[in-house]
Amino acid sequence: MTRAYGVGLIGWGVLLVLGARSTAVADLWTAGHGDLGPEIVKGTGEAADEVHLHLHLHKGAVVGGQELSDDGEFALGDVTVHVPRIAGSTYVNSYGSSAALWLVGQDQGTVASQSLQTRLGLPEYAFFWNLPDDAGLGGDYPFLGYGYHEEGWGTSDLKAKLTLVAFTGPVGGEFVLWRSGPKLVHMQTSDGISEATDFLEFTTDHGHANWSFSKVGAYTLTIRSDAYVLNGSVWDWIGSDQGTLNFQVVPEPSSLVLVGIGLGGCLLAGVVRGRRARRVARQKA
Repeated sequence: MTRAYGVGLIGWGVLLVLGARSTAVADLWTAGHGDLGPEIVKGTGEAADEVHLHLHLHKGAVVGGQELSDDGEFALGDVTVHVPRIAGSTYVNSYGSSAALWLVGQDQGTVASQSLQTRLGLPEYAFFWNLPDDAGLGGDYPFLGYGYHEEGWGTSDLKAKLTLVAFTGPVGGEFVLWRSGPKLVHMQTSDGISEATDFLEFTTDHGHANWSFSKVGAYTLTIRSDAYVLNGSVWDWIGSDQGTLNFQVVPEPSSLVLVGIGLGGCLLAGVVRGRRARRVARQKA
């Protein structure tokens, strides 16, 4: 397993203004529904079974400032997930011993808030950033779920597993993937990464979880997807695939990052115009 740290708040600001050279601005996913998971393809004839890990973004998702006119599949490295602070009045952005990390009306007694606080390595009442398992909190943010898509199997006796195998983030930045229920946390980075503990396993083709981050900055999650088919009482392994999913956690709601993108675009346009002008001057000379 590997673990490293990337840029902090200052570095994130510089990357934002300059257009984030390592991340194409056009690929920033800012709103709408999408799912992470494998496509499990049944081989025919001599062709082997295949597993392809991807993001399935639904019609209406906003990528690069444009709404998708239809569903689309993206490689993990081709999309950066935008994580803004959600300012909905029914959502608690800070938490501690007397504050709850839930929507009003949800079961707040399922998990003690200190548990998640500890897993994110945060002090009491510290702020954090979360892509929630609910699409209706107000504002624009990616609604990131998980699931699998089968092709050619003709059966629902399939199972998928997502395992965190590597992580980078800002200094002191931690990540937690969690749901309410008997097994709260599926992946967390504050105690290191282990394939034995940092995984999400599911037999449903669609579900949702919370993606939480402790600090502003750039994060990468390298995830492996394994697929299985039920053979009697035994789950037979079909295959696996792996990819790296990028996240940009920003200090304010979407308006700030859009201003930064606009500024970055202006700077880039100026550089392009300058290069063209110099080229024309050389040709005339």
